[in-house]
Amino acid sequence: MHLRIIALVLFALFSASDRTFGDDNANYKKFRGYVREGQLVAGEKEFDGLLQKTPQDNSIRVSLGVLQFLRAIEGLGQDYYRYGLDPARPNRNILMRMPIPNNPNPEEISYARARTVLQNLLDRLSKAEKTLSDFKPNGIKIPIAINEISLDLDSNGKSTPNEAVWGAIMGWSSVPAGVANNNVGVNSIEFAFDDADVLWLRGYINVLSGVVQFALAHDWQSAFERTAHLFFPRVQSPYGFFADELDEIEWASNQIFDFIAFIHLINFQVIEPDRMKKSLEHFEQVIQLSRETWRLIREETDNDREWLPGRNQTSIVLAGRPGNRMGDDWERVLNQVELVLQGKELLPFWRGVKNRNSFNFFGRSNNVEFNSKLGINLRKVFTNPQTFDLVLWIQGTGVAPFIESGKLIDFQAWNELSDAFQGNLPFFAFWIN
Repeated sequence: MHLRIIALVLFALFSASDRTFGDDNANYKKFRGYVREGQLVAGEKEFDGLLQKTPQDNSIRVSLGVLQFLRAIEGLGQDYYRYGLDPARPNRNILMRMPIPNNPNPEEISYARARTVLQNLLDRLSKAEKTLSDFKPNGIKIPIAINEISLDLDSNGKSTPNEAVWGAIMGWSSVPAGVANNNVGVNSIEFAFDDADVLWLRGYINVLSGVVQFALAHDWQSAFERTAHLFFPRVQSPYGFFADELDEIEWASNQIFDFIAFIHLINFQVIEPDRMKKSLEHFEQVIQLSRETWRLIREETDNDREWLPGRNQTSIVLAGRPGNRMGDDWERVLNQVELVLQGKELLPFWRGVKNRNSFNFFGRSNNVEFNSKLGINLRKVFTNPQTFDLVLWIQGTGVAPFIESGKLIDFQAWNELSDAFQGNLPFFAFWIN
């Protein structure tokens, strides 16, 4: 699973209250202390107790939901520490970049345990979503420096500077002056987490949950047992001779062959089809949450350390530029994606066109032609799942069960949307959810 996305999501996590939080608020002090010190287990326990006593308190509810989300990510890191995943090694850095310390005595990981790791992540994400789903927007605003987020990834009860998420990901010992909020400190990147951002976080929880459900719906045991040694030092596998190659520091020819084998082995049978339907439900929920997020952003009248900017607001992500039409353009993206997920419009199919041998789903398609009669019904991928064979998908025959005639997505509209986001729609989609 590609955890770099998960790690970047951590940048925008905050607490919440019924109104603006400040340093003199007792609950805010507690929350910020737990996040700064990496004491998420203790924080989750305390705020869970507080919520049971005051279930109508939005500050407690959202604080707990954020702590639970952080715990989900921390728990994933702890599981991978337990099995010795070391992202510092070049060959493993392909998978993720989280500040997981080196484990001198890792446990052996098996395919079943690898699936349990993902199920644990899903269970924790579900807990956070359940908590936040009862949140009712009412004008919250909470300042927090995202470079303070710390995790206890080696389960030793404390967080060290090496386990601070921001520095580990960006490689910064301090926040550059050009990035910091100068009004709150040179070494601080502070956002004011508000109602819209709570829904944004729920959207990301659903994105991650959908991805995990998709992974668990399939059987990837063969790929795991033949290639997991690229990432873990002790793998329960019929191919124990791989353990003798653990001293490899740089990419070697054997590892290149392992990577090729991994691509070859992406031929995953569906073993839990209900998970595919749940995955689809998560992705459909993301669309609804994103729409509500941007509705709230349009109603904002301030311009205070925004994560997602409205027309006349600015965000540090945009280097001080206003949001302008970004929210309106994103609504058009959501409309297009929703039609595709509903099966009302079809994705392009790249075979059956004479003299064409390339395609591009993410940029302009002026110079690319697709089949004008047939397209791919993405909804059927989830509702009538078949074996996922990556090579055959790329070749075209792997998507044959989902090909049908019907209305194709509007390429001209897609080109216009790509232009609206400076030709970098995937980045904006990752950021603004």
